[in-house]
Amino acid sequence: MAVKLGIISFGGMGKWRAKNGFFPPPPSSKVAGVQVAAVCDIAEERWKEAETGGYKLYKSGESLLADPNVNTVGTYGSQLPSQRNVP
Repeated sequence: MAVKLGIISFGGMGKWRAKNGFFPPPPSSKVAGVQVAAVCDIAEERWKEAETGGYKLYKSGESLLADPNVNTVGTYGSQLPSQRNVP
């Protein structure tokens, strides 16, 4: 079965993974059988770049997760709740 990856957060690392590879950097090549099925970002300034890059774009994580063509998800945001400094 092919891996159809959904990328949540099309910022620095998410964009890099979509363009260059998916697993420990630096990749010698993209992983065979893995393709980016869609990307998601809530930041408007990233939408145009995702669309012009040829990626299917979602503006919410819920929408990306509902896509039947996505069977694997990677989260690459730097401001995920588990990564925030909370007093």
